Amino acid sequence: MELRGPSDMEEKVKHLRGRLEFEVQEALDLPNLDSTKRRPDNLSDPYVVIRLIGPNRTEKKIGKTHTIDDCLNPKWDFNLSVDVDSEVVEIRFDVKDEDTYKADKIGSCSVPVGVFLNSGEYSGCLTLHNKKGEYAGRLKMRIKFSKNSTRLVSVPPRPFSKIRGCVHRRRLGSLEEKPLFFHGQMVIEIESAEDLPNLDSTFFNKDNKTDPYVSAFLVDSDGQECKVATTQCIKDDLNPVWNETFVVNVCHEITGIVFKVFDQDFILSEKVSSVIIPISMLLDQDYISGRFDLHGKHRHNGHLNASIKFKQNDIKGLEVMKCIYPLRSKNKVKLYQDAHCPSLPVPVFTDQGWMCIPNNAWLDIQDTLKNAENFILISGWSVKTSVELVRGEYGGGESLGEILLRKAAQGVDVRLLLWDEITSNDSCKIGAMSTYDNETKEYFKNSSVKVALTLRKRKPVGAAQPNRSYLAKFCFTHHQKTIISDMRFVSGEKQNHRCLVAYVGGLDLTAGRYDTPQHDLFGTLNDRHKVDFYNNIINTTIHSGPRQPWHDIHSQIIGPAVNDILDNFRERWLKQAHLGDFNLDFRDVKEVYYYDEDDQWDVQIFRSICEDSLTFKTSDPENLITKQGRKIDNSLQRAYIHQIQASQKFIYIENQYFMGSSHLWEDCRDTPVKNLIPLEIATKIVEKINRGEEFVAYVVIPMFPEGNPADLVTQEILHWQYHTMEMMYTMIGKAILETGSDTEPQDYLLFFCLGRREGPESVPRNLKPPIEEAAALSFKNRRFMIYVHSKLAIFDDNYIIVGSANINDRSLAGARDTEIAMGAYQPKVGPSVNSDVSTFRKCLWSEHMGTLAPLELDPGTIVCSRKVRRLAEDTLMNYVDVHRPLPLAHLLIYPLSIDRMGVVSTRSECEFFPDTKATVIGTRSKVLPSFLTT
Repeated sequence: MELRGPSDMEEKVKHLRGRLEFEVQEALDLPNLDSTKRRPDNLSDPYVVIRLIGPNRTEKKIGKTHTIDDCLNPKWDFNLSVDVDSEVVEIRFDVKDEDTYKADKIGSCSVPVGVFLNSGEYSGCLTLHNKKGEYAGRLKMRIKFSKNSTRLVSVPPRPFSKIRGCVHRRRLGSLEEKPLFFHGQMVIEIESAEDLPNLDSTFFNKDNKTDPYVSAFLVDSDGQECKVATTQCIKDDLNPVWNETFVVNVCHEITGIVFKVFDQDFILSEKVSSVIIPISMLLDQDYISGRFDLHGKHRHNGHLNASIKFKQNDIKGLEVMKCIYPLRSKNKVKLYQDAHCPSLPVPVFTDQGWMCIPNNAWLDIQDTLKNAENFILISGWSVKTSVELVRGEYGGGESLGEILLRKAAQGVDVRLLLWDEITSNDSCKIGAMSTYDNETKEYFKNSSVKVALTLRKRKPVGAAQPNRSYLAKFCFTHHQKTIISDMRFVSGEKQNHRCLVAYVGGLDLTAGRYDTPQHDLFGTLNDRHKVDFYNNIINTTIHSGPRQPWHDIHSQIIGPAVNDILDNFRERWLKQAHLGDFNLDFRDVKEVYYYDEDDQWDVQIFRSICEDSLTFKTSDPENLITKQGRKIDNSLQRAYIHQIQASQKFIYIENQYFMGSSHLWEDCRDTPVKNLIPLEIATKIVEKINRGEEFVAYVVIPMFPEGNPADLVTQEILHWQYHTMEMMYTMIGKAILETGSDTEPQDYLLFFCLGRREGPESVPRNLKPPIEEAAALSFKNRRFMIYVHSKLAIFDDNYIIVGSANINDRSLAGARDTEIAMGAYQPKVGPSVNSDVSTFRKCLWSEHMGTLAPLELDPGTIVCSRKVRRLAEDTLMNYVDVHRPLPLAHLLIYPLSIDRMGVVSTRSECEFFPDTKATVIGTRSKVLPSFLTT
């Protein structure tokens, strides 16, 4: 049968429900699109894309073949199986020519559904036509359709059309290799290449040679590639030696691993050659090593010497092995919720029956600063000198800047290492991000306080680097928040000696951070926030309100782990400050202090940082990763992965952002958000469901990121978070269906945000309604979200991570924002030693859920997750509907609907965030570079 293009066919829509099987065999007489005067022997590099065409010419890509280089009569023998439940008009086959920058269409052909619907099968050799309708070769293929397929469990079909700005790409089929799930570590060694073709030699410069580097990609079941490793570039060498090792965490379905050799040119890089290694080879022997023939467009494409080793997860203990900073024993730790915590809505009791007295972060920090005798070292994203750390009945009147000036005048070595926000300058000292960095430096100008403003620079690694360096300075930040000082011993017979103390967490010493678990919107505007009003979301002032409530987490450490935090500060100062040496005065200070009481902690320090910001003391590939020759410490992401894999009952997370694992998103997979934390959590839950065990993950995030919720940046971030949630719930819904469990996805995974709605008595009479629409609505309804700025994770009420890192690639990749965190647990918890991690989690639940908090329940049970969910659902409805009673809690279920199949959609009563015009699921901008929002 000879079939023509879509213009020759009447559009007849058929509903296909069943399984489609494709066999793309070969193409004949393809035209040559690659021949040039410079390279007359070049031939087209064809591959085939298969698409379902729906009503109104909507389309869905369902798979593609591999590429065959330099061939006009390619044989693919490619097989693809897909379960469908959709309206379909025809199936289109597009034959394309893969080039370095853009694929050109060679030709296409289509098969109407009616051709095979009744017989169940079609095979033939179809004529291909190009865009002008001209002959472009032939394609030999076969289609088989089986109705009512039940071989795969699938969620309800989604429409073909691209929605919400999504780039559509779903994993519905497979390549020649069956995809295999790999969960563990891959060790990739790229040693050398031999006899590479020379792409750079010209008539004017015959001695010029290829500048090669290699990238390794994991190939998924749709033929899409996820880059996991890149070597440095070696100039002018056809036999380069790299000897680079990459340790890669994987949680992927993989069909193969591709090594591609590139030639780095001034602007872009050109592919030289490549080799694909089927994943089945690695499954059989766990280790592959050899000299692999490279394939490409040239007569001689060279050889690559490389090896791949796969290691299964083998979690032993809570220490994250092979990090720069090991686990340190005998520390004392204090945990803080919010800047000030005078009391909680509901008392929390320890395991021994004592009522917990919450710690107060800024009160302790001020006490540390005031009593320092030797040095005070502060690193931060922002420091504002006019901030008062202690207010109300606890004191006040003296600002942070005044304290530091006074201590410096007393001879204390005071140093501030702050991010240099590039938009702040002499004419605008606050800057676009309101970091006050130049204002702070100006404040200490004529004092002995040393202030280093440090750009987030990028080390040049090749061509066109001035551009990348500028982007790094403008888009990425120094985000670590630490304080290191000396302090007096507070116990035992050594009270005349001093030790080191450090603070690590999410709290910057800047505007708007002071808050309590009450999170008042209006009531503190005439006193505690009178000179510290802050709202970075709506246009409101101290004369109208509401203020922007702020929830954060911080920690204090005394003990050996402090020396690692000090080491991090020292390395950064020496690399970036350019203000002389770093000789601290340790007179009368015990440099390493061991806290040897029963309530001691084991603490490990983790970072996201690269050699742009410091000089590493090690080059061990198992302690550091490399990217294009740049050394990176990504231990912070590895810490999260390790503790997720080690957890057995539940995970409780509070974080400012939550996105990742885009290689398994339903849509927009072309956006690289590579951190594996969301996928590791979903995989843990699926494993537990398959074993018939309970496990719950609670995730608290802001209602939306700080800033205008309707702008491009915020909407795109919300969209990535939506895709992340969608991916996780899809996996969980599928596992529930396959096991026949009577549970729901939200029994295992719950997303929340925080909000507060107040009564009219909370608004002081001197306040006047704001003019701007969103601010006026918020004032009228007396409600506002509580901004979650925490960077906290608790695992099984046993292990805790507190730091500065968000759950996105900006914080976790290691080469973007610089971050630091501590991970800790108590090794001697028992009848006489309270579990402070468990108590702290209960204190947070008391803050968020008030009198309704189920503090007596085990968080790892479905009974608990359902009770928390019901509470949060009620709180959301009471927050959204101002005619209902005031909410009794702050914890709101995140305003998305999740059905039993794991399908995520908008809620009819909350398609837009309250008092805004911003959609909850966000939208893709298609304008912003993805590294800015991921």
